[in-house]
Amino acid sequence: MRCQQVNVKTYPIFDSFSLGIEIAVHTGGRYCYGKLVAQVQPENEKNGVYAAVNYIKKNRVKYKESLLLDDRYVYQGLPEEYLDEVVKRIPLAISKKENYPQAKILFTHAANCEVGSSPYFFGRIAELLIAMIPTVSCEDICAMDIQTFTDKYMKAAGLCLAYDEVSGR
Repeated sequence: MRCQQVNVKTYPIFDSFSLGIEIAVHTGGRYCYGKLVAQVQPENEKNGVYAAVNYIKKNRVKYKESLLLDDRYVYQGLPEEYLDEVVKRIPLAISKKENYPQAKILFTHAANCEVGSSPYFFGRIAELLIAMIPTVSCEDICAMDIQTFTDKYMKAAGLCLAYDEVSGR
């Protein structure tokens, strides 16, 4: 586990919650895949944001519940070689916010694919999760239609092209 303290103007939160993203982005004949889950807990002892990221040394345990149709190469955990990019993106994403919940963010679960995962992609997923944490509520996120979610979060994290780029407008 790698940990870091991020100093930013914060506001208190009172409830713990989990937030996760599993995503596969198809780009022509290839795809990018990743899953990250974070537990968010109130941080009452220090004014700031504390982040910790679990990682694995080597892919060993298969992950059979992935959203990929072919999960032969999907494993549980965040590979150690992806860790630096994830850790780098966390303070960058937090610093984009004017203020942020005073919290411990523990990245506890992940899944990766030997074929479609990369440090860059996992860094972007971490950035997306960090951007979603200060949202008013999980209900607000679940109530969003796909276009609103894409506009608000996916494009900001660099995980998709703008609609105009895809449609040729």
